[in-house]
Amino acid sequence: MHFAYHLHLAPGLGGDELAAKAPILERHYAYLSDLCDRGVVTLAGRAEDTSFGIVIFEADSIEEATGIVEGDPAVAEHVMTAELKEFRLALLKSG
Repeated sequence: MHFAYHLHLAPGLGGDELAAKAPILERHYAYLSDLCDRGVVTLAGRAEDTSFGIVIFEADSIEEATGIVEGDPAVAEHVMTAELKEFRLALLKSG
């Protein structure tokens, strides 16, 4: 099954406060990179204006998917909020 989680910066977080969270954001990137390397994450990215991010990934159940989202350092440490949805992948570029 595919799932997607939509990420937003936590309310009120910006500027110097966000810069202070750089180590958490680095762990967030490393976490997603590891999941990608293991074939769990299909794609991950953010809007160029940083207004939101999205992660599309595979999991066997909603419980497993919830664990993946809650394991994201940016979510766990309240730098970002996440909304998890079951996702139906319709088209994927080949090659």
